[in-house]
Amino acid sequence: MLFNARRKQRAIPIIHPLENTTVAFTQTIASLYLKEEDHKNVADKKIAFFLEKVRTKYLLNTSNLNKEFIQHLAAKSGNEIENTNYLINTIITLYKRSECSKEELLILHKMIEKFFNKQAHGNTK
Repeated sequence: MLFNARRKQRAIPIIHPLENTTVAFTQTIASLYLKEEDHKNVADKKIAFFLEKVRTKYLLNTSNLNKEFIQHLAAKSGNEIENTNYLINTIITLYKRSECSKEELLILHKMIEKFFNKQAHGNTK
């Protein structure tokens, strides 16, 4: 009986890993913005995100979005200068305006996605 008592181990409880709630949090924030229909705020955040990514990925100064900047960005990213020019001019226009429609926000989103996807896929169309 003593021998048998020493050999048995107590049960080890199963510890489940913590759930990653980042996606749920992001979806909650996104739905909040959509319900508020504050498209200008979302556009400003997308623009800020884009410019930060340009600063860190391509090491370009984004304080002056002029022709020289557009040429450097197009060359470093591998995107066509016309598309880069159109994207930067759209960013400048939306940033200066006080309102932004849902359609304009979607266009901006698609342009930014196309810009970074084109560079990631090696200039494939």
